[in-house]
Amino acid sequence: MTPTPLGDRLETFKLGESEIDVDPDGNRLVKTSVWRGSTLVTTAKDADGLRPPFVTERCIEPKTGRLKQVSSHDGVSFTRIFVRKESQ
Repeated sequence: MTPTPLGDRLETFKLGESEIDVDPDGNRLVKTSVWRGSTLVTTAKDADGLRPPFVTERCIEPKTGRLKQVSSHDGVSFTRIFVRKESQ
């Protein structure tokens, strides 16, 4: 579950298979996910072929245990760091 400006988003990953997904803006994407070492790499291509692919790499940082997500699209990238919320 990932919080976004448009609401929480539940994302699943079918390894080695293409699947249709819809982004928070309602755009249809063809998504594939593979492991590269200890990094999960997801490539999402515009179903209409109008935009360059979105590539998202996710891994657990060994020293901190935090989930690091790097997303790239059309020469621009951003990094998000997720911290486990402790149960109360």
